[in-house]
Amino acid sequence: MSEREAVYEALLAYRKNPETIGASDAILNRFASEEHAKRSFVKKLYTGVVEEEILLDAVLDHFLKKPIRKSDTRARILLEMGAFQMLSMAVPDAAACDECVKLARRKGLSGLSGFLNGVLRALARAKESGEVEKLIASFPIEVQASIPQWIADLWRKAYGEETAKALILAQKEEAPVTLRLMPNVTKEERDTVIRSVQEKGGEVTEGVLFPEVLRIRHAGDLREIYGYEEGLFAVQDEGAVLVTRAMGLQGQETVLDVCAAPGGKTLHAAALLPKGRVIACDVSSKKTDRIRENAKRLGIRNVEILERDATKDDPALHEIADVLLCDLPCSGLGVLTKKRDRKMRVREEDLSSLVSLQKKILQNVIRYLKPGGILVYSTCTLNPSENEEMAEFCENTLSLKPDAFPEEEPFRTLCKESGKDHFLQLFPHRHHTDGFFAARFRKEG
Repeated sequence: MSEREAVYEALLAYRKNPETIGASDAILNRFASEEHAKRSFVKKLYTGVVEEEILLDAVLDHFLKKPIRKSDTRARILLEMGAFQMLSMAVPDAAACDECVKLARRKGLSGLSGFLNGVLRALARAKESGEVEKLIASFPIEVQASIPQWIADLWRKAYGEETAKALILAQKEEAPVTLRLMPNVTKEERDTVIRSVQEKGGEVTEGVLFPEVLRIRHAGDLREIYGYEEGLFAVQDEGAVLVTRAMGLQGQETVLDVCAAPGGKTLHAAALLPKGRVIACDVSSKKTDRIRENAKRLGIRNVEILERDATKDDPALHEIADVLLCDLPCSGLGVLTKKRDRKMRVREEDLSSLVSLQKKILQNVIRYLKPGGILVYSTCTLNPSENEEMAEFCENTLSLKPDAFPEEEPFRTLCKESGKDHFLQLFPHRHHTDGFFAARFRKEG
């Protein structure tokens, strides 16, 4: 199977069911052992078509009599593949067009050859004359950034035009990979990790919010960096680090994380608890196994991992937690710079069911918190109905009392921005992190 054929088959599987990406991954993984150039081509073409779908379709519509979304799925995928190669890859226009036509024939779609050839050659001529560049510049910024209209509208309504525009433009930026160093890492080990990244052609800068974070660009496979096998660092966004820090751990608490996988916050909390422990729960063995794998690599031993459904009561957990972490399933609109395909998988109609799920979980797990204990609620989304309104739910329905974040930076500055001392919202364009929300409450009694 050629590279383009693999991408075509993977995209066809993805379009049939965007929620089931395993079929696409299975096809693309056939190139895992191939030379770097082939792997890179396959990855860039597949992810490019998925992530730039809205922009590609808008450009192609200019050369079609009817909207491309009304076209045959197979023809649409072939045109998007050809267009992406022309607009965003170092592939000559003629080669992109010819290979698209050849692929159609190999897939038994010879009847589409003339149509595909005509559209892509028209696109090539328009690109050469500068017409395509002007066309793209005329599109609304959400189309240029391939952001669904409903997400752009939600952000405009929630945050205003200026912030919404900045958020949309931020989605076009490549986010760095962030590493959180373990608390016991020495200066010499930190320096060795940095040198290892640099020796592999990567760039390293310090974290924006926390000194234990390193921001990495162009590092390649992180498993090849010194410190990965040694358990010196975890891959974790600074926004997630902030959520753990929001607990204000003193070192001997019992922390219960009710939706813990893949375990970043759980294992960070455990590392900050030399005399305490963490109970990490998630709904399936697939999820809890990921926590175990990460705990083993990082050398974390004070974590008890349980397979539990957070919507169902477990009497054995009643009033067990000094700190209850509720980092709940959400729409994920704050992590689109890293999970770019998510914008095409999450739907506006999903939001109400997610809010219902969040409330159901909170109403169940609140009984796991000791009287006087702390609840930290968090999401990785940019949506007031899942964030600020859920904070109000915690206060008004669950009768939790707002509890101030630790009196230290970066909380002091971030709380001034939010105007509250017990909840805050991180914005990618402003804070250079994922779009995390965090709120802190105390259970009276």
